[in-house]
Amino acid sequence: MTPKNFASLALAAAVSLVLALAIYSSAQPWSAASAGGALFANLKQDGASVERLSIAQGDSHLTIEKSGQRWLIKEKNGFPASTEKVRALLLA
Repeated sequence: MTPKNFASLALAAAVSLVLALAIYSSAQPWSAASAGGALFANLKQDGASVERLSIAQGDSHLTIEKSGQRWLIKEKNGFPASTEKVRALLLA
């Protein structure tokens, strides 16, 4: 193998590695806060007064709005969200 071929293959391998890492990191799910404590400690007492949750990570946005006794996902045209999961999110 000539040095020119080796350099070309090494460059192609490096580019492939960078692309694989970029694709892998963009496909990872959102992660929970790792501080150890509650993000908003007062929500345990004032959770019933919450009307909307907005979460953003990079270009991705999620808005959950309360309508009566139901929680609806705004970005999914009002698709109902699981009340138990929203409550767990508020209490966490």
